[in-house]
Amino acid sequence: MTLCLTDLPTEDIDDLKICNQKKDHKDNRWRRKLSPRHTGYTSQFNENFNTEAVSAHVNSFNDFIDSLNTTIIKHAPAIVINLSTSKAIKVEIVNLTIKPPSFTPAFARETRANYCGPLHVTLKVSDGPMSKTVVINAGDVPVMVGSKLCLLHGKTREERIRLREDERDAGGYFISNGQDKVVRLYLDCLSNTPLAFTKYRSLSTISEFAPAGVHYKGVREDGHVYSTVIQARKDNFLSVKFTIDGRYIYVPLILVLRALVSTTDKEIYSTICTICASAHPKEDGYVSLRVEAMLRDFHKYRIFSHKACKQLLGGKFRMILSLLDRYDLTDVDCCDLLFEQYLLINIPKEDTRAKFNMMCLMARKCLLLFGSFIKPDSPDLLSSQEALTPGAFFKAEVTSTLIKIMRLVSRNATSTGAIGSYELSNSWISHYIASPKLWRPLSSGLRSLAGPGVMRAYKGHDYSNMSGLSVLADRINYVRFLAHFRCINRGNAFATHKITSIRKLYPESYGFQCAVHTPDGAPCGILTHLCYKATVLSSTPTTDQIANLFILLAQFGLSPSLSDIYSLCVVLNGTILGYLDTNERAIQLVACIRAAKVKSIIFPYTEVVFIEKGNKDHLFPGIYMNTSMGRFYRPVHSLTNNSPEYITPLEQIFLQIAIYGDDVRLGVTTHQEITPTSLLSILGLLVPFSDHNQSPRNMYECQMLKQTMGIPCRNLAYKYDTKSYLLTTPQKPLVRNAIIHDIGGFDTHPTGTNLVVAVSAYTSYDMEDAALINKASLERGLFHGTVYSVHDIDCYDDKLMRYMRTVATAVPYLKRSPDYIVTHMDENYDTELDEDGLPPVGAYLSHGSVFYQTYDPTKQCYSTKLYHHEPGFVEKVIVIHKSAAKGEYWTDNDIATKKKRDSSFPAGDSNSSNLDNDASDDEISNQPGSGSESNEDNQTATPRSHASKAERKSSRQLQTRARTESSSLHFIQRVRIVIRHDRTPVVGDKVASRHGQKGIMGIRWRQTDMPFTSSGIVPDLIINPHAFPSRMTVGMLIESLASKIGVHYADFVDSSPFQWSDERRAIDVFGEQLLKTGQFNRYGSEVMYSAITGDPMPADIFIGVVYYQRLRHMVSDKYQVRAEGPSDKITKQPIKGRKRGGGLRFGEMERDALLAHGAMASLRGRLCTESDATEHVVCAACGSLLGMQLGGSVCRECKATGHGRLIQIPMVLLVLANDLAAMGVRMRFNVSLVE
Repeated sequence: MTLCLTDLPTEDIDDLKICNQKKDHKDNRWRRKLSPRHTGYTSQFNENFNTEAVSAHVNSFNDFIDSLNTTIIKHAPAIVINLSTSKAIKVEIVNLTIKPPSFTPAFARETRANYCGPLHVTLKVSDGPMSKTVVINAGDVPVMVGSKLCLLHGKTREERIRLREDERDAGGYFISNGQDKVVRLYLDCLSNTPLAFTKYRSLSTISEFAPAGVHYKGVREDGHVYSTVIQARKDNFLSVKFTIDGRYIYVPLILVLRALVSTTDKEIYSTICTICASAHPKEDGYVSLRVEAMLRDFHKYRIFSHKACKQLLGGKFRMILSLLDRYDLTDVDCCDLLFEQYLLINIPKEDTRAKFNMMCLMARKCLLLFGSFIKPDSPDLLSSQEALTPGAFFKAEVTSTLIKIMRLVSRNATSTGAIGSYELSNSWISHYIASPKLWRPLSSGLRSLAGPGVMRAYKGHDYSNMSGLSVLADRINYVRFLAHFRCINRGNAFATHKITSIRKLYPESYGFQCAVHTPDGAPCGILTHLCYKATVLSSTPTTDQIANLFILLAQFGLSPSLSDIYSLCVVLNGTILGYLDTNERAIQLVACIRAAKVKSIIFPYTEVVFIEKGNKDHLFPGIYMNTSMGRFYRPVHSLTNNSPEYITPLEQIFLQIAIYGDDVRLGVTTHQEITPTSLLSILGLLVPFSDHNQSPRNMYECQMLKQTMGIPCRNLAYKYDTKSYLLTTPQKPLVRNAIIHDIGGFDTHPTGTNLVVAVSAYTSYDMEDAALINKASLERGLFHGTVYSVHDIDCYDDKLMRYMRTVATAVPYLKRSPDYIVTHMDENYDTELDEDGLPPVGAYLSHGSVFYQTYDPTKQCYSTKLYHHEPGFVEKVIVIHKSAAKGEYWTDNDIATKKKRDSSFPAGDSNSSNLDNDASDDEISNQPGSGSESNEDNQTATPRSHASKAERKSSRQLQTRARTESSSLHFIQRVRIVIRHDRTPVVGDKVASRHGQKGIMGIRWRQTDMPFTSSGIVPDLIINPHAFPSRMTVGMLIESLASKIGVHYADFVDSSPFQWSDERRAIDVFGEQLLKTGQFNRYGSEVMYSAITGDPMPADIFIGVVYYQRLRHMVSDKYQVRAEGPSDKITKQPIKGRKRGGGLRFGEMERDALLAHGAMASLRGRLCTESDATEHVVCAACGSLLGMQLGGSVCRECKATGHGRLIQIPMVLLVLANDLAAMGVRMRFNVSLVE
């Protein structure tokens, strides 16, 4: 029933095609055209599918690498040390270089290392004409796999295989401690755009401030981030908020404007009142009155000159900016430094006029928001958000850390005063500036970002307190790993919010955020995923494209100065370029810009939005263009230019986009969707017939698809995740969405099996989502799987080792004791350890078996470690050595070439777990052909075959000798052991279809008792029909029909959504095809016969083929039972947690159930005698539980004697009585009936 076209011989395929051509098919659009020759990938496969899916991560990191010696060096702070006793000494950073790692990602995973490259900082210390260059090693920096620094960059598919990598792995992640970590896309407000908010994290909640402000997140080209905020006060005045080292300082707006440029009150008044002004007299009058009031209020300071304003601000901020020791800086210089670092930092410091104009625009927008003339921007809309990529985080971390380091250098130089001349400063340079400890925060901060996902550089503003940015890129299956790179995270803090505005899917999110791919529960709507065609901008325009844009603007008469006529501002990347006069001219300009985008005359990803004056939506007018990285974009078809065009969520609001051709209205519609499926993500598109299912079921399937066992990767033998899952007999789905399945090549990593499924209430074992499984199908290998767990053995810690070396103390190492006795043995398996103290490959470890032995030279004793995990077989043993000379880790793979060339070395070592890898594959060069002669077919450890015991013993001796010889220089102290656990399906394991129909295996039913069809087909699974009415998964029923056609013609069937309509229904198309076969019913039902009586069943049974998936949720991982075990030290109750040996919670609802049944003895047993029962003495005179002790006769409260009663109570009651007594509450107990 699972025959496919690509699995048939060529001559059989030709016969089928000839037979099919003779039949008259009126509707063959559901048929797919496939190459008859199987090559692993179909002809529709897109080689760049994975590369495009992870492009936002890889390209952003490449941009970070490119910016190290361009924009970051350009804006790197340079300090000038000018003491009264010496000449001025200048310290500046001239070069930042990250070198490629010296080993491959596979080697980093194997040795639990960080995939990093050394960061070198080049400093230039100059004293007049003399200068000195210092190169400092700042530590190891994480390198993204797949980036231009990765050793896999540019490698072909064959070369990736030789390097022990998945041939389709495009990178986009980091390797931290041997684990793959991905920094997810993080949502934040738009950069370089003034946004008007009524409630946002940057707005003050102090009583004197009104809930109205304009937030401008400035992002410099080097990645440095700082936000400028103008907020309205309740007295109608405006203040500028500065956030410096966690301190909030509010400065009057007029003072900032007067300090920026040499201006007058009239110019300030006219600029704020004229810029983007509308013809509404009430709006203009409101703004003019507020500006006049602010100007009058500023006159009380008696400051009238530009220089006086700068001196005032510089004097006030000198201490805040930590410039008290900079005697060479005047107050004016301090003010300039303030504006450069903390005011609209994306605008160059020399262009103060541009900052002045933008501050006036923000002031007008804030006043209009405060007066309710415009609508506020919502921080929850995607049009007000952008994605922070890994490259953006790295750039921000580096720039912020460099600022801090240079501040420390300046303070140290001033405090020590040790610089008398250039010659005398050499010691200061070598001992302080060139100290790696000073520059180590650069690398440690980046490692913290790539590993735990914590942003450490920014404190007090913007990216402060950001954590959970990176997650483990687990490979439960292929699509789960791919989904990590399409994920958009709003932040863990939002998951606890009980409001729906942050979780809604707004219209501007169409085509950018998937409508169904979001988890249920707390992160619903917070953790979303990009649609298939959407991505994040990670490139910048070229110089020619920017020049062409300026030429285009000049052709439309862009005025550089503001006037009453030219008042409509044109903004590019947060900077006002000029002004236009009328809305008509602006419409023409925007149309020309869109035409230039399509032809790539200008940057094709330029965002251009025009909001006309006097619009009915109460939006702030202007022409806004942006080319900043981090913006979302997707392609649509432009009807005006008849070609694809990239748009952003903000542009989408102002465009008329049709989905189908029938929806196009002449003169109104501007664009059309390229495909109706553009609203779904990659995982959402994998659901067959998703337009026939209830929407929550598609959401559930997106989550269950990421929990399915399958083929996670092609290099599973070299993956060392904590737990890996493998489905033994996966199959290609007969029914698949042709729009993405073959393009993405998902057949290379299948996730399920085609089953014959019957819908019938056959027994009572199929209630509540349980299903009957054919026992014979299970015995043939259905749903069989394997779980691999990795156990790390480390005899010492590196920090402890460094200390122990100083005291010349030996450390423990792995070794078997001479008097070791076999603790467990049967006819097939044994747990005898090898001479190195490790279990041999193929050994069976059960609970309580000896795992390994170590020897402590200091104590001169052996210690034995027992195995307390799930039973399994030793699949692989990897020995990691520490070389004192090299100071680096290496494995037995590094000496494989030497061993294979040694004629005296036994030839039977091919079964060894770690001796068959070529060192040239880990320490490779950049030549494409490096490592081509290595034999990679024998790298993995082969399980021990259950041959004769003599053969097994000989094989163990060969493995032991190999490991012993490889560790001749150093003892074995670090080992990784891979254990294989066979997971045969059992009752209670979870399975699911691709339509959110999840359930468990109810019972393993014998095939002789299963019903069968007239052709002898016996179902593999029987599902209860009650699973369909409430869940409305009609797509699963249609899949069953379509699969029967695919089986009959030995071909795949297309199930892409949105290709059906009321005139062309799926059930009619597939029903007609079933009738033409002459073997099936139109609606998929068939007569089935009882296996018990042999008579036909009175009703027809719906039966077909459905693609089912086995989920990772298995009884072996979840069952929990205990008789005795650890308990809490205070309450004496059993602890919780399966891993800790805890018990099951007996909660309130369980208690209510026993109360309803009147089972008092059982209730007392659960809550007292079998839990935390204890004997205690209570005073019958005063009823005190705390007054008497065991063995005592006098009550400490009432002083009565002889009234003690021994009772049995739960220990938690005694704890409660003590807690209440500490709060002054006394409990009394009536024990008069206690004998």
